[in-house]
Amino acid sequence: LVRINIILFLHFLFMPLTLSSYSHGSFHTTGKVYHVTFAGLAREMQTIWDEVKTTNFPMTIQEVEHPGLHAVYFNMSDTGFDMLIGLMTKEWAAQTNPELTTLEIPAQDYRYAEFEFTGPEAVSLAWQQVNALSRKELPRKFGYDLEMYSEDLKKFTIAVSV
Repeated sequence: LVRINIILFLHFLFMPLTLSSYSHGSFHTTGKVYHVTFAGLAREMQTIWDEVKTTNFPMTIQEVEHPGLHAVYFNMSDTGFDMLIGLMTKEWAAQTNPELTTLEIPAQDYRYAEFEFTGPEAVSLAWQQVNALSRKELPRKFGYDLEMYSEDLKKFTIAVSV
């Protein structure tokens, strides 16, 4: 595991990040909303993803439009952000699980990159790479940023609103 982390770190350190452009219309994502603070970021993210794995609540989401797991980052502030973990759902989909929330992600422009998913450390390193970009390289709007995972969990995409 340590060897994999070192290899990932060196890969991210020496490989420049190339972002592609993408625009989409609005869509809906349903899941659980969590508030995350920057002060407790690593611990809180680990707790959230452990809950997703152990409870498998995304399987309770009804009227799924796309089965790939989504993490939606929104309400960003100096102290933290809100994050919804869930699935893309059909418009006006009704849910029976009262713990679930549906967000309408508005039409937005993005810059995105795709990464290999080898575990949570790969996601953390990918975000470090994205966050290291200058405002000129990545003119962020801090709207709705996304992580989108392939169904087989071998790849993930980070899409940042611009």
